[in-house]
Amino acid sequence: MRGDFLNSSSGQDVSTDGFSEVGGIKKVMTFGGDTAEGRLDSASTAFSDNDIIAYAGELDTSLPTGLHVATKILVEKIVWMPSTATGNTMVGNISAGTAANEAVNGAVTGQVELFGAGATYRNANLAADLSITEVDIDFNGSTIQYAQPLIILPAATKYIYVCTTTAINHATNFDAGKYNLAIHYTVL
Repeated sequence: MRGDFLNSSSGQDVSTDGFSEVGGIKKVMTFGGDTAEGRLDSASTAFSDNDIIAYAGELDTSLPTGLHVATKILVEKIVWMPSTATGNTMVGNISAGTAANEAVNGAVTGQVELFGAGATYRNANLAADLSITEVDIDFNGSTIQYAQPLIILPAATKYIYVCTTTAINHATNFDAGKYNLAIHYTVL
C-alpha cells in the first residue's frame, strides 16, 4: 500500500530516502453548490455583476517536507458542470480572493477572476493570450465547460468564490440550479 512507503513506522518506509511525492504540489479542489432561494434570498436581495453567490473554500497551499513555504499558485484547469439548470439565463465566474468566507451578495476582496469573461488567460509561455475569447460560466447549461487559464496567484489569494454576472432578484427565476466545480492547480 502507498501509505506504507510514507509511514515511518512501516518496514517499507522510504520517506527518509529523499523520496518526495509529486502529488504534494499538484492538487485538485472540488465544490458542489446551488442557487437555492433559501440560501440566496434573491426575492428580497438584489444581486448584481460580480456579487458572491457561494464561498467554495480555500485552495490547499501546504507543501511536502523539504520544500520551502509556498509563494505562488498556478491555476492550470477549471472544470464546471451544472448538474441541474437554473431554468432561466444565468451566467457568472469563478474568482479567487484574499479573504475567507465573505458574505453572499458582496464583492470578493482582492478579486482575481479565474474563469469567466473578465479573466485573462495565459499561453504555455505564461504570457497573456489575447487570442482566447473568455466566456462566463453558464448556470443554465447542461454540459461541461472548462478553461485552462494558467493564471498565477500569490499564495495568499487562495479563497475561491462563485459569482454571478447576471442580476438576480426573484425567488423563482434561479432556485433549481445545482453545479459542480473542480480546480486543478500547482503550489510552489
